[in-house]
Amino acid sequence: MYGITFCGQHTSDLDVLWQTQSRPILPAPKLFLESAPSVDGSFDLSTFNPDGRMHYEDRLHEGIITIIGADLPGMQSKLSKVAQWLQGDYCDLVYDDMPNTVWAARVENVSIAMYELQKVGKATVVFRTRPFSTKRQVWLNDDIELDDESIYLGDKFAPITMLEGAYGYYESIDNDGHFYSRPSFMLQSWNSGSLRIALERPGELDRIFTLTYTRFGEDTPVAPLIISVDFNSLSIAVDNPTFDSFTSNFNFFELPPGPFRLVFDCSDDLTDNNAGPLYFTPNLQYFYEVPND
Repeated sequence: MYGITFCGQHTSDLDVLWQTQSRPILPAPKLFLESAPSVDGSFDLSTFNPDGRMHYEDRLHEGIITIIGADLPGMQSKLSKVAQWLQGDYCDLVYDDMPNTVWAARVENVSIAMYELQKVGKATVVFRTRPFSTKRQVWLNDDIELDDESIYLGDKFAPITMLEGAYGYYESIDNDGHFYSRPSFMLQSWNSGSLRIALERPGELDRIFTLTYTRFGEDTPVAPLIISVDFNSLSIAVDNPTFDSFTSNFNFFELPPGPFRLVFDCSDDLTDNNAGPLYFTPNLQYFYEVPND
């Protein structure tokens, strides 16, 4: 029987059985319908958003957990382990029959499930998951390292090209995910400077993220400035004691599915010791299962 891995722990580690009951293939769209006096029908404002696209609700996954082969003392011990396992905030949920796919999930009904387990040794567990799935593991090679000769995205390699007359690169890649994705990147720099990331797609306006950062004026910095930007959590983190300030337009754009071009401009040469490497993670999102090819 197939099981699940939740928060890094498999059901077999706890000596419990899992039976999947419901796992929606598509997320439900967020619908905003408004009616007006003296007008037939209603107005659909579902895509009336700054990004001009539909947004989606969380999914609810359901399954049955059964505690097996336990006497009364063993039952209480397993109940304690299962309760600890199901508690907490969002973490990775992976099904054995979908080994390449990860869901960000948390348990909605911990108290009710534990009550049922205590009474009859079996309970329905409801996972609330984010609307879209992602790859099970993100390795360093899944990032785009912009001081290397090639990038790796999924199973595809592509060359890096330096922009003429500028310290930067551009890269044409294909988002083989099924939905809009919000990327993240990390830059290591020894100098004051700026960074501009733009998304270009034929027939669409550029989506641009600009970050300008400055440091205290020591001649020889004692440590690099490490800047991490997460477009999904809309956050910028800086790790360096000599960091002074930064400004940004805070345009955390999305990567649409299909082909696009990413442009990176940096005031420092990413190929020398002043800046780099720059790692860029697309964080592709899928409707359901992640392709394994």
